[in-house]
Amino acid sequence: MQNFIDQLKNDEAGRIFWLNLCAHLDEGILDTDITKKVFQAAKQKFDLTHATSALPDRGAVVYRVLCAETADNTVAIGALRRASPVDWAKIQQVNTIINDASWWGHYAAAHSDGHKNVLEAIATDVGPLSSFDENKLGALLLEKCWNEGKTDLAAVFSKSLKDGFLKTAINRFWASIQVSDRPNEPDALLNKLALTNFQKGQWVIEVAYNVDAIKKLIHDDPPKDFKRPSALCVNDRQQPRLGAIQTEVE
Repeated sequence: MQNFIDQLKNDEAGRIFWLNLCAHLDEGILDTDITKKVFQAAKQKFDLTHATSALPDRGAVVYRVLCAETADNTVAIGALRRASPVDWAKIQQVNTIINDASWWGHYAAAHSDGHKNVLEAIATDVGPLSSFDENKLGALLLEKCWNEGKTDLAAVFSKSLKDGFLKTAINRFWASIQVSDRPNEPDALLNKLALTNFQKGQWVIEVAYNVDAIKKLIHDDPPKDFKRPSALCVNDRQQPRLGAIQTEVE
């Protein structure tokens, strides 16, 4: 098992997962027996499939095996042993950090008709619009916004926003209190939040929700298990976690 864990820690995302896991175990909020079963099952599957294989990056493979073993959210949520109730009096924002793929996939639509003015402004860079590859539009639009200091994407793409506003299942919602040293630099923020669903070159986008709407959603459809997912929740790659942010007041 030690070799299995050492290989996991050789992968960047795997190392973040391991540090989160150790922190939860140290705090006594993670079920030890469930954690052992997850690792034993993952190691067994890895040994059966990859033990003798010459893998270029064994750590990444170990991490993917663990992702598959904990894909069921009942493992991630059910392994939690202590949870504090949300004090809504302290919650001022409900935010989630997503990449540009999630932004265009779930929150907004990138299409030439909806962003004609922006396209015309960058036409000199991309060439004739008649032969423009629309798959490149999303990245170009975000780069244009960034260069012009337009960081309020809801205002920029208001006509292209989709109807859905909450793409993370409500029983995966959790609240955290923002500390004064919350970093603004994207890479530092991702490391602080231990998010591994980002690849090099992707945009880091923060989506802010209406707090009252979230409270109503929870009230109207209360989850049976209203807890923060544990460190075993490695499928955040597809469903990023939500954090409720409190701005500290002196």
